[in-house]
Amino acid sequence: MNLGRVAIVGLGLIGGSIAKTIRERGLGASLLGIDQEPVLAAARTLLDASAVPGSDEARELLREADLVVLAAPPRIILETLPSTLDACRPDAVVTDTASVKLALRQRALAHPRGSRFVPGHPMAGREIGGFEASRADLFEEKSWFLVEAGPDAAALERVGDFVRALGAVPSFVSAEEHDFAMGLVSHLPHLVASALLELAAQADVLDFAGPGFKDTTRIAGGPDAIWADIFAQNRANLVASLDALVRRLDGIKVALASGEREGVEAALALLAMARRAKAAPGSRDC
Repeated sequence: MNLGRVAIVGLGLIGGSIAKTIRERGLGASLLGIDQEPVLAAARTLLDASAVPGSDEARELLREADLVVLAAPPRIILETLPSTLDACRPDAVVTDTASVKLALRQRALAHPRGSRFVPGHPMAGREIGGFEASRADLFEEKSWFLVEAGPDAAALERVGDFVRALGAVPSFVSAEEHDFAMGLVSHLPHLVASALLELAAQADVLDFAGPGFKDTTRIAGGPDAIWADIFAQNRANLVASLDALVRRLDGIKVALASGEREGVEAALALLAMARRAKAAPGSRDC
């Protein structure tokens, strides 16, 4: 498959992995990269042309592209989406990789070329970021969510083909469904893991931690500014998820404090049911 001219805005873990995957799979693309100079210096061997954000050269690369992939931090994607659509040709397609979709879809719908924007989110990542952490196999058989309401059919098909070419599996969802789910299965776990790690560090007991604790807190950390953007853009779903978790933990706390073994056993039984449901055939592990 020849992807044509692909401009990647942001060559960190995700954007860098897209570039490496395209080269590794021989997809015949002309790769155009837009990022700060230190990142471009590391990625330049993969690129046919490059420019720094906001420059005349960057705007020219956007005009040349058949497909533009926005892989910058979430706040930057949200802020620059209108100007990106302005810079692109009317027949070009734009997509992104951010983990919050509703705000982006709403911004795109307010733009005359908004139907050429396909909100996307690959369910792939690592606990470390940056171009140096990017990998050509990062998306292999991973789910890649695409928002189906808003883009025109041709744009949606183009991005679906692009995702498949990278080895990922497109999954078509609504922006509301995506953000609700991410609040529970991605954003809440990151917040809880970070809080648990901070609590143990404050208690000075990290030297006692075994594999279970390390597995539980593996996803903690990451760039604070990026996660603050994610939490802010999906704050309603994240607050609802936190409330639901706190109610469950409060129930267990009350049972423990009162010595009600039956209440603790009932709570653990519910957790065991959830684990069995996750392991059942047909369950989706994202």
